[in-house]
Amino acid sequence: MGFPSTDTLLVFIPVLFRVGGILMAGPLWRHGRIPLPVKMGVTLMATVAMLPHFSTFTVPQIDGLLPLALLVAKELATGVILGVTANLVFAGVEFAGQMVGVAMGLAIVNVIDPVYNVHISIISRLHGLFALAIFFAIDAHHLLFRAVVSSYKVVPLGEFAMTSMTMSHMVDMGFGIFLIGIRIAAPALAVLLLTDLTMGLVARTVPQMNVFIVGFPLRIGLGFMMITSTLPIVVRLLEGLFTGLERDFSVLLRGM
Repeated sequence: MGFPSTDTLLVFIPVLFRVGGILMAGPLWRHGRIPLPVKMGVTLMATVAMLPHFSTFTVPQIDGLLPLALLVAKELATGVILGVTANLVFAGVEFAGQMVGVAMGLAIVNVIDPVYNVHISIISRLHGLFALAIFFAIDAHHLLFRAVVSSYKVVPLGEFAMTSMTMSHMVDMGFGIFLIGIRIAAPALAVLLLTDLTMGLVARTVPQMNVFIVGFPLRIGLGFMMITSTLPIVVRLLEGLFTGLERDFSVLLRGM
């Protein structure tokens, strides 16, 4: 078996970074406990598996290390943008969990997020893991690999350019984080708000009652009850958001 040709290597290296960018910045590697060699190995195998789709690529003229580094940087930026786009849905889901956790009175119980090394609500972590399970259950992770292959039809090798259209769409999707969070958390927040109002009225009419002792476990119980009862609605919402990623990828790529 002979060594790969120079043209094959010049295609493989940039494609490796585009695939690596979408995997590293996307939801597949959201948990920092996955060893780095595993991440690199999966990225390498995914690139090798998709390489036949790129056999017809026109290799750009590369005269030295600097043009190659620039080409690699462009491919990495394309992959990272696509990966971050997929991650925005998870950010919205975790934002919903953060709001519900605060309303339930569990904001004081935080854990360390191994990805970003920050404190995060346990309800937010629960929402994030649930969204990741749905992501794999509906095979939405296949969208990431299809996005890499289809991205080269719109943004050929080495032709990445950040345009105002791309920036505008990314800003719109950033605002979408809050909309996703509010849509998921709204039922639980409404019930917990009514609970707080009721307990406030009880405290005024029956001052002898220790509302804090009664209200704290009541809010936790109602919060978990609402989280459980709204799971079917959240599943349908997440399915729609994950399947809509293909449309978001298409809009982003057309703007590059």
